[in-house]
Amino acid sequence: MVLMANHSIAQSVGIASTVITPDASSILEMRSTSRGMLIPRMTTAQRDAINSGSFATGLMIYNMDTNNFNYWNGTAWLILQRNNSAITAATNTKITYDANGLVTAGAAATTADIAPSTNRNYVTDAQQTVIANTSGTNTGDQTSVTGNAGTATSFATGRTIGITGDVTYTSPTFNGTSNITAAAAVTRINGTALSGLATGILKNTTATGVPTIAVAGTDFVAPNTAIAGATNTKITYDAKGLVTAGAQASAANLSNGTTGSGNIVLATSPVLITPNLGTPSAGIATNLTGTAAGLTAGTVTTNANLTGDVTSVGNASTVVKINGTALSGLATGILKNTTATGVPTIAVAGTDFVAPNSAIAGATNTKITYDAKGLVTSGGSATTADIAPSTNRNYVTDAQQTVIANTSGINTGDQTSVTGNAGTATSLATGRTIGITGDVTYTSPTFNGTSNITAAAIVTRINGTALSGLATGILKNTTATGVPTIAVAGTDYATPGTLIKYSVITSGTSFTLDPNTTKFVIEIAGAGGGGGGVVKAGGNKLAVGSGGGGGGYLKKFITVVSGSPSFSIGTGGTAGSNAGGSGGSGGSTSFTYNSITYTANGGAGGAGDANGGSSISIVSSGAAGTASGGDINLTGVDGAPGLTLSNSVGTSGNGGNSYLGNTSRSLTASGDGISGTAFGYGVGGSGAFDNNTSARVGGAGSSGVVIIWEYK
Repeated sequence: MVLMANHSIAQSVGIASTVITPDASSILEMRSTSRGMLIPRMTTAQRDAINSGSFATGLMIYNMDTNNFNYWNGTAWLILQRNNSAITAATNTKITYDANGLVTAGAAATTADIAPSTNRNYVTDAQQTVIANTSGTNTGDQTSVTGNAGTATSFATGRTIGITGDVTYTSPTFNGTSNITAAAAVTRINGTALSGLATGILKNTTATGVPTIAVAGTDFVAPNTAIAGATNTKITYDAKGLVTAGAQASAANLSNGTTGSGNIVLATSPVLITPNLGTPSAGIATNLTGTAAGLTAGTVTTNANLTGDVTSVGNASTVVKINGTALSGLATGILKNTTATGVPTIAVAGTDFVAPNSAIAGATNTKITYDAKGLVTSGGSATTADIAPSTNRNYVTDAQQTVIANTSGINTGDQTSVTGNAGTATSLATGRTIGITGDVTYTSPTFNGTSNITAAAIVTRINGTALSGLATGILKNTTATGVPTIAVAGTDYATPGTLIKYSVITSGTSFTLDPNTTKFVIEIAGAGGGGGGVVKAGGNKLAVGSGGGGGGYLKKFITVVSGSPSFSIGTGGTAGSNAGGSGGSGGSTSFTYNSITYTANGGAGGAGDANGGSSISIVSSGAAGTASGGDINLTGVDGAPGLTLSNSVGTSGNGGNSYLGNTSRSLTASGDGISGTAFGYGVGGSGAFDNNTSARVGGAGSSGVVIIWEYK
């Protein structure tokens, strides 16, 4: 190696394996094709101790704790910007980028990546199952529907069917699994209770249909005592016109005149057949016309055709004619007199008189049969078949009874098409498809509800905007509309190469941003919890403490508005005392800008051992801190518990790590707990360990930190 100082070239120094002329613009130039330059390597603690903390601006070291090049900008130690790992160029809808605004990965977006909006919602897996089990007949899913699904087999709650009006009916409870039958009794007719009427024959009122008790003699002919049917010429009937008796008429039943004087009234100019009058007392009267006076009555021994009133003394032996009409020429039957002529005819049953019917048993009934003569021919008990329904007073048919038995109380009627899905329906009569319009490309298979279906959905549009119509780039969402556009580099996100500086802040409360900064990223970590201390183990046992929890971490991308940010750095949790005390909780680190605060909480302290050891024990550890408000919020790692397996085998718990620090070490030999400070920011301290030597303190947790990345 030749070291050459050439004072003639502006005091430049050249270092190389051969003689070189250093560049005039450089105070030091090194050349080699086989070696590199190695700058000082040290830990963070060693870096911060250089020259008692007084650093020259531009001083550079390699930080072995963070594996980064650090340089001092006069205010803070900054990290030289690192390049990202190479990625494969592609066009994708889901983009991953880092805090520098560089794309680190790309993939095809799924519906899990796109939030739904008003009237543009996704179907969940559970809803997909519901849709698969819902028939096309039904237009939605309801637990209570307004009709009866044809494929439903039962109802959730048994129901009864009530009937109001003239029928007394008690419905059993049913749920549709089987038919039911219930007896119905007619107790009213058109609202009139039959039990409120007197015993008798019912009479219907045409205009109202309201029943009353018929009046015998007015509304019907009351039957008489039964008589023997016969054909007779002498008929006895009562005031009702009903025949009560019958016999053969005799001459005694015919009027033969009366003894005394008077005129015989004959028909005008009658023609008389010469009668054989026998020997009259005063002579023989032949073909008498007019008035016969002075005759002495004798016995008429021959048939006489008489008209008018017979007043002579004596009797005709047989009446064969009446007013010229031969009785032998008439049919057998009841004689009917004609008032105007006195000519007899045979009376017509049903017109001239009520013919008697066969005898029936007297009774009280609600259903009466009578003939055209108005005579009751039979009686019985009326049923619902005998009473016609009226408006709002209808009967249930056998078919309807079956439907009712199969219909639950949830449904209010019987429909083949309902507006909901019956809970017990298992399939649809016709398979259906479910179409989705809008931003998703989706083809539905046909299904009928007997099994689940799955169909792939591809997001090709977002709020109506086709992704294929946008340029290749990073998507930007518009809050008001949800319509995506391509983000503009430098306006919507930071472009590579625009980092101004970064600052690692471990103390203080305020910070001034570079005047050229338009956007910045913060990384903050809460402090780690302290590890637990132990008393001296007794009886050749082990005493162990647990580790403190790691602090929470967040990262947030912020646009500069006005004002300066403020912050509070969390203090590391205190070490647990050698009296077996628990470690203290780490403090929270917070950052406030534009009245918004972002917080990373510290980890809890680990428990100590104040009992002097145990052959088998587990000492509970400190819980990790959480974070809130960032674009990325990470919870630290819980501290490890202290553990003893026997009097000679055990370990103290190591402190939990944070996103900006590694885990502190646990102990398996006597010693104080190890502080988390040596392992980064937000790291919990480890627990102490003693093997019957002396009491030990736990390790303190490391403090929190604020890191600010500033961009143009």
